Amino acid sequence: MPFLNRLSGLTFSDFERNLESEPALIAEITEKMLLAQANAAAQEAGAIVGAAQRELDAMGGLVTPLLVGICERYYGVPVSDPSMFPLWAMAVSNYLFDAFPAAADAHAQARAGAERLCAAVDEAIAGGPAADTVLGRLLAAQAQANGVPDNQTIRTIIVSLVTAIVPTGTLAAGNMLEMLLRRGDMMTAAREATGTGDDELLSRCLFEALRFMPISPFWRRDAKRDFFLAPGKRLPEGTHVLASTYSAMFDARQVRQPNRFDPTRPASDYMLFGHGLHYCLGGAFASAVIPAILKPLLLCRIVARAPGPRGQRAFFAIFPERLFVTLQR
Repeated sequence: MPFLNRLSGLTFSDFERNLESEPALIAEITEKMLLAQANAAAQEAGAIVGAAQRELDAMGGLVTPLLVGICERYYGVPVSDPSMFPLWAMAVSNYLFDAFPAAADAHAQARAGAERLCAAVDEAIAGGPAADTVLGRLLAAQAQANGVPDNQTIRTIIVSLVTAIVPTGTLAAGNMLEMLLRRGDMMTAAREATGTGDDELLSRCLFEALRFMPISPFWRRDAKRDFFLAPGKRLPEGTHVLASTYSAMFDARQVRQPNRFDPTRPASDYMLFGHGLHYCLGGAFASAVIPAILKPLLLCRIVARAPGPRGQRAFFAIFPERLFVTLQR
């Protein structure tokens, strides 16, 4: 995943070390496995796009189902209700990462979603390490190490992975596609990269498009004590701070021609996945899988927004549930 390495400034080993607080997780996820999932997702995406007639729901009929499939096939989580499973994960993610205090209904949705996700993982744990999945390998390691990691730790790891890839992966892919549909130069560049088989350039195009519509334009932080940013710049204890990574990626003092779409940008221009201990847990999957899912769509001769409301994004919380596009091959 060379594009991941450029965005973060890290190698995959660095990414592993930054998550050393979850050594059991790192032991079970490797770059080779992620690329295998990307290849599988690409094949499934190709089949879905190939079977579509003139219109396809790029979110509910392509991106989100394939991300849910990864949870079942690779993580090892049984998905009894494919239509509700992503909504449970989205409800949890929306509550956990909302920059402002959540409304009562968001709290209730998140609690219900968490209960359903935990129940699905607990069901799989009770079944034992029967499959070669992340969950299966964690259970096999547990059996060989006197119960370490324990079931609660394993459940936490797997639910975290689900909430890292399904909601944010859907949001990232939806924002990428939205920008391509809005901007002809972005669509042309992505389709040309796809047509020439340049997967590296395709990834660059998609994540450069995401810079213009990142999954979160800012992050909220609260000052737990008085803090001095610079001489004369004091943040009193209790101050609410909005750290705008979107603004930073368009800061002309640091980013050359920030308003220009430029897939050749250096890694230092991006703050899409965070950094260090706060690096996005789903960043590795997003970098490997999202371009693979969108590639078959972009191989079509024409990809355009469907007419009327169907061609506009419909949301669950902040996550795009539906976005219909028309296809011409």
